[in-house]
Parts: sequence; structure tokens; C-alpha cells
Amino acid sequence: MAVAAGAGQRFGKNRRLLTGRGFRFVFKRPWQSRGDGLRFYARPNDGDCDRLGIAVSRKVDAKAAGRNRIKRQVREFFRRHSEGEGNIGDRCVDLVVVAQKPCAAMDNAAIRDELRQHWRRLIRRHPRRSALPGVHSAT
Repeated sequence: MAVAAGAGQRFGKNRRLLTGRGFRFVFKRPWQSRGDGLRFYARPNDGDCDRLGIAVSRKVDAKAAGRNRIKRQVREFFRRHSEGEGNIGDRCVDLVVVAQKPCAAMDNAAIRDELRQHWRRLIRRHPRRSALPGVHSAT
């Protein structure tokens, strides 16, 4: 039996990219990280929180249960890491995670490991908000 997330642990609509416009914004000039099963695309936003978009097509896994499993792992990782230890700090970032076909064969631990690698690259490559593509300092 699953336990419902507490009020502070929910993944609300304000934390998601919901429209094609939001996805196009990220894809226009993103920072990218590619792995075996996942690709990360990130771009700073002017909002007050990090937002996540997930794309898992039928080409990745023909079964909805498989696609939902991948999305669930990505959402949970993002929820835990965007506000906790290892977060992106003072930067508000729109992040799109695109699953590739090999992701369907990965178990949950392997998906989380790859997410962790991408997250570390994001933090390591862009220690300050102004270092992300598309953000210009006001000096």
C-alpha cells in the first residue's frame, strides 16, 4: 500500500512544463547532457521554481506501464533533488528529460543512477545562474 505524499512533497502544476511552448523554450538554446537512456535539456527561467518536462514516446516502450514507470522515476528524482541536497541553488531552471529506447530495458536503479549523473553535470557545469545559456548578467 502506497503512502500519499505530504503537502510539501507534491509535484504540483507550477513545477511542470505543461505546454508545447514551454518545451520549445527549453529546446531553443538548451544546455544538454546525453547518456545511454536519457537526455537532459536545461534552460534558466524567470519563474520562482525549477520546472520539469518529461517526454517518453511509444518508440521507447510500447506499453503504457513501462512509459509511466520511467516518468515516475524522473519525477521522483526531480522532486527530491530540486529542493534538497544537490539542488541547483539560486537558479530557476526549466528541465526537459527525454527518454531514449535503451531506457525501457533499464531497471529503476539504473535510471536513477543515470539521472544522478546528469544532475551532477548540470550542477558542475553551471555553478552560477548566470553561467547557464540564455541568462545575461545585469551589469
